[in-house]
Amino acid sequence: MYRRGLEPKTKECSVVVNRILWPGVAAVLGFLYALYDFASGRNGEIFLPFNTATTICLLALSLQYSRRAGAVIYELSVLALSVGNFVGSHPELYSLVLYGWMINASIGGVILWIPRSGRPGLSSGWRRLRIGSVCALVLQAGLVTAGFAQILLIEKRPYATFRALGNPLLESIGLSTDGNTLATVGGFGPQLKTARLWDAQTGRELAEIGDTKVAGDPRFAGLHFLGDRLALAIRADGRTSIAVFDVEKHEVTARFEWADEVYGGAAVFSRDGTQFVYGNSGGHVRVFDLNVGKLTVTLLPNSGQATCLAVSRSNGKVACATRGNAIELWDLCNSDPIGSLFPAAGVECIDFSADGRLVACGTDTATVEVFDVTQLHRIMTVHCFGDGIVSAVAFSPDGEILACGGSRGVTVLVDPESGETRGKLRMWGAWEVRRLSFSPGGKRLATGNLRGDIAIWQFD
Repeated sequence: MYRRGLEPKTKECSVVVNRILWPGVAAVLGFLYALYDFASGRNGEIFLPFNTATTICLLALSLQYSRRAGAVIYELSVLALSVGNFVGSHPELYSLVLYGWMINASIGGVILWIPRSGRPGLSSGWRRLRIGSVCALVLQAGLVTAGFAQILLIEKRPYATFRALGNPLLESIGLSTDGNTLATVGGFGPQLKTARLWDAQTGRELAEIGDTKVAGDPRFAGLHFLGDRLALAIRADGRTSIAVFDVEKHEVTARFEWADEVYGGAAVFSRDGTQFVYGNSGGHVRVFDLNVGKLTVTLLPNSGQATCLAVSRSNGKVACATRGNAIELWDLCNSDPIGSLFPAAGVECIDFSADGRLVACGTDTATVEVFDVTQLHRIMTVHCFGDGIVSAVAFSPDGEILACGGSRGVTVLVDPESGETRGKLRMWGAWEVRRLSFSPGGKRLATGNLRGDIAIWQFD
């Protein structure tokens, strides 16, 4: 009597396990692994084989309960497709993964139409397939656990994170002298006239300040902190203007405007904010001195139009990357050329070390090349990412860290002397890191990605 009484319960438990538990486990693991995949910046590269393994497992289970397993496959594929469409930042990669997800969804849809039948007898081959499918699920569960442990426990976590923009055009960011206030500017058209101030510790928006006198449609905006003031540079309709704001009072304390226009994004403030260096459409590099309120230096690069610029901390040198795939070095004191550097790949960004001895440039082959300014030769080439570009480089104020931002939401911290990787700072998702800004004391680093997300990192 006792054994007969247990038979219905045992059979009921078996039905629950086969019909609900394993498909449910597969669905949960699929969702978690997709989140881990995007959090690590891979954007579907690992989730595709996982989804394939899950499909095999559920197909094996569907030999008994086809409709339940088919529904799980279908919903899992649609969910992954939605998540990928929301956070994907590499259209060419996303399109490849899309085909895999569509195939899985189609398989799930077909299985939904298979009539439900009684419990079929399984051959030894199908039993082995089911055992292999279960082992695949166990393996994927281990990978999920290890992946989240790496992200949450091992890797450095940001001090604060927040969304600065609702659109993917972050133009410039800057940390205040004490590192407690972050300024951002970006967006489209009239949005470029306004800078937003944020509490770097909490991510709370403090204020919006803008230059209301800018006429026309702005095409570029850059900013820089000058102690307790903020300089906002804007180009629009053939003219360039710089407005200097009192950060506490949110008032304009000085304003400069002249008839020349920044070409593309080739513009940068000096470290102390007293000089604004930019390339114009005529191929010249010009320097506007905020102390005297006028243009003071005009340079003519020999290898073509300027694409990005950097000014040494002493304001004595300027590095100009050109379309001719060269970096020209100029002495700003007498407007004389110092020499040229020749990277092995296209230059995306450049920066001087704190002492002005080194120049680092990020390239379109996911590498950073470091040059000695005095000897005019390459010291090292650092491979930061597997592919993509290095779109932002920044030396720390003490010169001990070179931060390299690029694809997949990762900022790599490199020792500029040895080239060794000292750490990785990972933002959620695979959006390219486009902006970097150290606080003057070097205790904080702000990273901004293409979507407008900001992360503040604290250093001891």
